[in-house]
Amino acid sequence: MNDLGGKGHGTGSGDAADGVVTEIPAAGGTAIANKVSVSSREGSKSIVDAAFGAFGIEHILVNNAGILRDKSFKHMSLDDWDIAMNVHLNGSAYVAHAVWLPCMRGTTGASCSRVPSPTSTATSARPTTARRRTSP
Repeated sequence: MNDLGGKGHGTGSGDAADGVVTEIPAAGGTAIANKVSVSSREGSKSIVDAAFGAFGIEHILVNNAGILRDKSFKHMSLDDWDIAMNVHLNGSAYVAHAVWLPCMRGTTGASCSRVPSPTSTATSARPTTARRRTSP
């Protein structure tokens, strides 16, 4: 569970990830918390590395990072634009890239599914799936 725990517009921090991680075992699952931003390549890779370390290979990536900029384009500064694009667009790509190759190098027949957020500027509403070829 990755969540910086800030407000919807990207300021502040908190323990939102920790809260969700404490609820998941009650539903029969396991989870780890992570509070690193997806907006950098290094941060995204550290999120994936933590998941691989705790659970092994990833098979499904729920890729729905977002940050709110509740302004029309006319009223949005380019700094706000950059922040939103770094989370929505770059963050989605950085995390997907960090998962993709290890998943494709996984066990025979392994598949990777990406479940995007339909509200993200980086995605369509359809999940994307790739299956590693098992024969030449």
